[in-house]
Amino acid sequence: MNLKTACIDYTKATVEQREAFSLIPSKIRELEQTIRHTYRLDGCILLSTCNRTELWVSAPQQRLTSLSPAIMLCKALQLPVNPSLPFFTERSGKDAAAYLPQLACGMHSQIFGEDQILSQVKDALSRARENGTADTVLEVLFRTAVTAAKEVKSKVKLTTADHTVALGAVALLKEKLHLPMEQLPCLVIGSGEMGRLAAAALQKEGCQVTMTLRSHHGKQTVVPAGCHIISYDNRMENINRFRVIISATLSPHQTIKRQALAAVTDKQPRVFIDLAMPRDIDSTITQLPNVSLFDMDDLSLPPSAAAAEQIQRANEILQEHQAEFARWYALRQWAPVIQSISKTVARDVHVRTEKSLKDCRLQAKQHIAVQNTIDAAADKAVAKLLYGLREHLTQDGFRTCVEALAKSAENTKA
Repeated sequence: MNLKTACIDYTKATVEQREAFSLIPSKIRELEQTIRHTYRLDGCILLSTCNRTELWVSAPQQRLTSLSPAIMLCKALQLPVNPSLPFFTERSGKDAAAYLPQLACGMHSQIFGEDQILSQVKDALSRARENGTADTVLEVLFRTAVTAAKEVKSKVKLTTADHTVALGAVALLKEKLHLPMEQLPCLVIGSGEMGRLAAAALQKEGCQVTMTLRSHHGKQTVVPAGCHIISYDNRMENINRFRVIISATLSPHQTIKRQALAAVTDKQPRVFIDLAMPRDIDSTITQLPNVSLFDMDDLSLPPSAAAAEQIQRANEILQEHQAEFARWYALRQWAPVIQSISKTVARDVHVRTEKSLKDCRLQAKQHIAVQNTIDAAADKAVAKLLYGLREHLTQDGFRTCVEALAKSAENTKA
């Protein structure tokens, strides 16, 4: 299969190391265009989340062999190649095709079985499609992965709860805080998807939740019911009201800086959780008294031992979809040959039916319409039969059959 992927994630890289590869949507679009043009690729898709950045590429096999997606990404971001390569995992061909559906299910996530990755894979495809960088191979592969993950989510319970990064943050709070969650005053900085999920998860535990809101986003943001609102610009002057502060924005700028925090905070213990990538919170705030800081690398919910049977069932579902993609890919190389055969047969049917149609003495427009219908039907029927052969023959048998039919069609033309 002419595809490759390179992934930098939590398994090999720290949050600091991943931060350099974290990408906002506008940067992703720019990089997809640049990388595809520079390396003359058929397709290129970038996936960037809080825990990973992945580059997926497809190209003719003879060119793909010498290409490294990890090197492509490093060079596109103008980052040093050799120091960065140990952080990447590269996959190609069938291994890459098998990996993506597992990824979309959350089986490679730090919070095992988490739900957000499915929509993130879907969004990555949509963005590349709009950007004109998703070729047929990547389009079908990503669609297959999304479909497979949806089936797993509907039929298999990989975890005892619907896991998200936000729920992982709540679990971390329970472990580290040693305080009752009921009525605990919490501030969530950021009103995007991650911020809303965090606020909802805290509310479910009985916390008193306040969210920041930028003035120019006010009419566009749906805040979870029951949340209090303060202006983002007033976050620091209100910081002492809260025992827990979670920051989850898409901003490239820090939301909490050490100097600003030191100027306003009192001596009450506080827990800060940074769910952003790149990170929102200045890591040196831990040098201040009574301050604890956690980030994405502190969140981890591995699969439970009891989930082994469910994981096996999920893998069975995924393997069915992987086999379907493999069949599509195997047929793809024969598409031009099958198309040529079906069109040759359609032309032959056209010649054989033309005299009979003339004898029917149809009006000119009716004659053309009927003839076009017959031609199209013959074309589609033959193609359907040839593609259907793949279900009943081995790969070698299918190749022999199609090659023989192609020669026969050539003789028909002659």
